[in-house]
Amino acid sequence: VLGAVGGSGATCARWHVCAIGRMLDSALHLTAGRFLAAIAVSCPHFVGLYLFREGAVDFKKGCFEMNNHTHPVCARMEFLTFFMPICCVLRIFFAPALWFNMAEHADFDSAFHSLPVLMWIVCWSVPFTLLNQILLMPGMRHMFSSWNTLTLWPETIRLNRPYHGLTSTRCHAANGGCYAELLWNLWIVFQGTDVQWRLGGITVPLVIFNAGMLAGGPLNFLIRSPKKDRWIAETYLVTGVLAVSSMLVLNHAWFGIRSTVDPHVHEGPLGPSATGPCCCATCCCWRRSS
Repeated sequence: VLGAVGGSGATCARWHVCAIGRMLDSALHLTAGRFLAAIAVSCPHFVGLYLFREGAVDFKKGCFEMNNHTHPVCARMEFLTFFMPICCVLRIFFAPALWFNMAEHADFDSAFHSLPVLMWIVCWSVPFTLLNQILLMPGMRHMFSSWNTLTLWPETIRLNRPYHGLTSTRCHAANGGCYAELLWNLWIVFQGTDVQWRLGGITVPLVIFNAGMLAGGPLNFLIRSPKKDRWIAETYLVTGVLAVSSMLVLNHAWFGIRSTVDPHVHEGPLGPSATGPCCCATCCCWRRSS
């Protein structure tokens, strides 16, 4: 009787696994264009991961100097230096399915029955959660205040200066990369089939990284009312704001990058490179009307 029950239970389990497999769509919807776009979307996160790796090396070096290298936080950061890049690479292959279901077809129900989409969510949320558990520690979360970073740093994690600030800043850079990739994908999803506005998603990492650098660098320096070298910070701040503003205009204005990749004006998937230079405005108008 027990054998019969066990056999029927195993058969039932296999039936459920097969049913779930039939319910989930495993297609990656991977094309050359989507693959290159997924790499571009992941580039800001790879920059953050590179900085995080440097911060983890500094943190481990500081722990070794204080004979504190067996602390769990040290082990977690060392694990994340390998785990986060692996998840980022996997998301490059899973992102096209996310865009295919949610952006191109606006089919959110099918998206949550797609195995690559679910895997993309898992590969983003798990490393993000593990990283933010470190960032929410006292001292680590006070990125814009070196005083709070030093005074509120946990006594159980002994470090010499300047490893506190180096670790905190570079961990926050990795967190910024996570947000940049997430928001850029959300931009693509909610812009749907509008290819021109999808390109405007370049704005997301552009604003996040430049705002962080300007706020943590020259703006943080000027808030302290320094008496020397103010002109350096002011020049950096003004130049950065003008440069970012100009790039935003080129991203979103009708005469900027959007017009360059407009498929109604430039025939072919490569825009103007596919058909050669346009000699006059009349030619562009003729192509648009046709």
